[in-house]
Amino acid sequence: MPDPSCPAGHIHGNGGGIVSLQQENKEKEEYRAGNFPEALISFKEAYAAAELLAYGSGQVYSLMQMGLSFWNVGDIEASEKAYFKAQSLAQGMGLRVEQHVSATAQMIVRFYRKGKAERARMEYEASLQSFDRAIRLAIEIKSGAHEAKCLRQKGIAF
Repeated sequence: MPDPSCPAGHIHGNGGGIVSLQQENKEKEEYRAGNFPEALISFKEAYAAAELLAYGSGQVYSLMQMGLSFWNVGDIEASEKAYFKAQSLAQGMGLRVEQHVSATAQMIVRFYRKGKAERARMEYEASLQSFDRAIRLAIEIKSGAHEAKCLRQKGIAF
């Protein structure tokens, strides 16, 4: 969160350093442009800076964005790990919304994997149900990226 007392619009950590909002804008621009590998690099850099500054909520935000970026580049395992780490940090800091979103994203990943495995075994009805559960969860947390990928996979199973 930007420090309202800072005219330059920086994020101040308790270590006395700053993280420029230019970095945050770069991350968002890369992500919006669909350049997920570049966005992922930016989110990793932001996480490292937030960690260095002991800026906990910045770490959680960066991890959640890394989870989404990993999801978008198809690295589902790394996505789940990033969400798990975000959930753990959020829980320790009492960030309930972030904890819920991260936990829900992990459930989406599990149902997504389950649906793909069931489809591979030609258990199409079970596969559709797993993707439906993942889609409902994606809608709950308003994650269009998760919803879209699960809808595509559901379409293949259908």
